[in-house]
Amino acid sequence: MRSGGEADKLANSYEGLWTIYQLFDLLHGEAVKLEPEPVLDGIGVEFIKTLPDGQRHFHSVKIATPQNGWTVARLAREEDGRSFLGDILDKAKAAPKNHGWFVSIVTANALRILADDARKSATLIDFLKVLGVADMNRRDDFRERIVPLCGGSEQTAFELLQRIHVRSIDQDSLTKAVEREIARGLYRADGVPMNVADVRRMLAEFILDSLRQTVTRETFLDRLAKENLRETDWAHDSEIQDRVNDRNQTYLRHVRQQLINGTHIPRDEAGAAFDFLTKQAGRYGIFVG
Repeated sequence: MRSGGEADKLANSYEGLWTIYQLFDLLHGEAVKLEPEPVLDGIGVEFIKTLPDGQRHFHSVKIATPQNGWTVARLAREEDGRSFLGDILDKAKAAPKNHGWFVSIVTANALRILADDARKSATLIDFLKVLGVADMNRRDDFRERIVPLCGGSEQTAFELLQRIHVRSIDQDSLTKAVEREIARGLYRADGVPMNVADVRRMLAEFILDSLRQTVTRETFLDRLAKENLRETDWAHDSEIQDRVNDRNQTYLRHVRQQLINGTHIPRDEAGAAFDFLTKQAGRYGIFVG
């Protein structure tokens, strides 16, 4: 059992908020699993998120740095034989579908621009042409700081940069984004008003309980159900589907009792109306019978 204080701390910490935010990708179908503090491949990252196409995204989340922003030099600086940038490049290098993420309150614009330029370039030659007209600091960042972390190969550095992503978001904005996902994505099945802050703390507790384990959509929904919470995507909410089906069956039982000789009488108008309702996207109809 986790302590309440531990969950409160995670629910309000930057790393915790970013991890909670990613849980909703499971609900939306944009991810198939999340591994907080994974046992394997976990050095230097907070969690691994796996997408439906098999991509694995390794997220390194940092609160701040003594400077105004994260420079490539600071990210590449080694301490005890490791660096922040080296860690995420190593994760991307391990498999073709691996991606590295660097997330922070303060900007890492130099790395973000290099990664964006690499993604926009079809080949290393194209990328080097872009660097050729860029400022000297960007060229130095690539050749003197990133390439050495990639075995001295410009081609490898270019290909890995295409799978490096940088995100900067302040803590207040991240908190609002998490609370918005909670308010839009969940509701209490008992009809009691939902306290967003309480749900955020519960999700933090769920993450703590899931450290070094795999979180899937199913395990997430199971935990939500224990807290009497459901997702507002009614197409996936089995309880809502059951209620709709019960109402439909009640209506159909009433209609069937009035059938002449207990059989349907086909009508072309009914078929045309059904096609209009189901096949005419973005249109509405009023039917009186």
